[in-house]
Amino acid sequence: MNNTTKIMMASTLVMSVLATGCQTMTDITTPAVQPVTAETLEANNWRLIDAKLNNGELG
Repeated sequence: MNNTTKIMMASTLVMSVLATGCQTMTDITTPAVQPVTAETLEANNWRLIDAKLNNGELG
């Protein structure tokens, strides 16, 4: 029983250290803004369409 307690304590310590390490980032960059244009979508074989409601009106 004593060995099991030591293993559980050690694994708890390891998990807390890993969780803390994953949360500390020194350099956080913001993503670049990329506007969605018809040309960009057409380059990837996508198209902009108007959304319609069930009754056929534009939403």
